[in-house]
Amino acid sequence: KVWASATGKHYDTYLDPTVLARYMVANGPARREMRLKGNVATLPSEYYSGVRVLDKVPVVGGLARRFQLAFETFSIVGETEMWKTMRGIAAKEAETDPTAWRQLGTFIQNAFGQGQSATLGVSPTQQVVERTFFAFAPRYTRGALNMVGNMFNGGLSGHQARRTVLQLVGGYAAAYYFGMKSMGQEPNFDPTDPGFLDWKVGGVSIGPGSVYRRLIKSLGSFAVMARDNPDELVELDTW
Repeated sequence: KVWASATGKHYDTYLDPTVLARYMVANGPARREMRLKGNVATLPSEYYSGVRVLDKVPVVGGLARRFQLAFETFSIVGETEMWKTMRGIAAKEAETDPTAWRQLGTFIQNAFGQGQSATLGVSPTQQVVERTFFAFAPRYTRGALNMVGNMFNGGLSGHQARRTVLQLVGGYAAAYYFGMKSMGQEPNFDPTDPGFLDWKVGGVSIGPGSVYRRLIKSLGSFAVMARDNPDELVELDTW
């Protein structure tokens, strides 16, 4: 339901740029609660920040701004709908754990790659360096890494992180398997193979990106290494 609502509003925004503004007005109470209890802030999309030069290009600039707005619509609607869906869980957890609301806010921001770098102690200078040299979308990357790290924590954030990552991995694996079978191809679930989770189109291998795929591939490779050559795990060259 959360994904469907966010995706629907995302595409509506391409046709009507007022969709996000009207949604935020209609969901004002929920957004205020998110900010006050969960410390969830509305941040501009970092995906668009690197291409602001397009603003000055006729036609292209308008399309780029609409893309940015549509992307932000997906994130804001997704965060809000997830908060509304899970606030009951947080309220119950808060009876015994006063950090439950903040845990929910952190989980939601990590899930949508909208974490606040400043609250993690990342200085403005470091944020600029990260965006310039190391990662096109450092908040998204950091959010995904935090999501995986939270899988090993207790409390509300740990439970929801485990549930979300397992659903993500399981859902993609099932879709990939049946998609490959429908195309008459054999799925590749070997994380040590360069074609891991890829499929062939016109003789060319294509596949998903994202930090989650890289993490799955890395963890799978380490698991295979631990099984077949455990001594390599302690060798410096491996790292």
